[in-house]
Amino acid sequence: LQPVGLVWLSYADQIWELHASAGILIGITGSGTTWAVLMSVIARNVPANRRGLFFGIASGIGTGGQIILAPFNQFTINSYGWQDALLILSIMLLATVPLAYILRGKNTAESTQNYETLSQTLDRARRHSGYVLLTTGFFVCGFHVMFIMAHLPTYLQIQNMPSWLPGVAISVIGITNLIGTILAGYLGDKYSKKYLLSTIYFLRALVIAAFITIPISPASVLVFCFCIGFLWLATVPLTNALVGQIFGIRYLATLAGIVFCSHQIGAFTSVWLGGYLFDLLGSYDLIWQLAIALGILAA
Repeated sequence: LQPVGLVWLSYADQIWELHASAGILIGITGSGTTWAVLMSVIARNVPANRRGLFFGIASGIGTGGQIILAPFNQFTINSYGWQDALLILSIMLLATVPLAYILRGKNTAESTQNYETLSQTLDRARRHSGYVLLTTGFFVCGFHVMFIMAHLPTYLQIQNMPSWLPGVAISVIGITNLIGTILAGYLGDKYSKKYLLSTIYFLRALVIAAFITIPISPASVLVFCFCIGFLWLATVPLTNALVGQIFGIRYLATLAGIVFCSHQIGAFTSVWLGGYLFDLLGSYDLIWQLAIALGILAA
């Protein structure tokens, strides 16, 4: 249905069609390809003692796709216009259908560690302090990631940075994230996942604090993006692996989906709040400070 949404979007000429195609249809169908669903499939097809590594590879490759598709989409937009670019992207997405079909029915790892019903597992998760804290921490992850993604280009613009810098900065984050996410998954199979997560959140706060303290320059921006990239999605394999470690993988998709919903609420909050505070105060200083405080709280 995502290709259908893209085709609809390419021909939209009314505001309601924009919201219905991009906002509703693509948004809802996109939720079926989130980490919660993907990690659940992977968990059922890999050994439990290497789950973190495979989660890390999947998370990192997801960003690798962004690194490749972002410039490709820009090329098709420049060459053929945005409408044809959307049509080309919709055709490319159709290739995922047979790839997903190949995975059906495979189950080389344990899939039923217990015989709880879903409602019983959800009730146990609701009362599990570790799960509640994990979910809360992932709110902060979404807050950090989407605020930087959405507002860093504008922040650099008002700081009178070179026009080439925002695009390069986001690319640097994507490249180092590819390495950091796979590394986090690998380490999660060997060391305590909760302590690794705590370290990542604390380092995020430290990196952001250093960024807004040191006088800004193209070099400081690139160093910031290089460092924050290693921590970007490093939380994803560790968080999903922790959910599987605590509750097993029978209902991993549902439980991880709840955690990821917290991530998306954090993402919405930071993107909206960042814009609101900038309009109100004419500065991003307060939202940067809030991001630091939340990083420490998550740690």
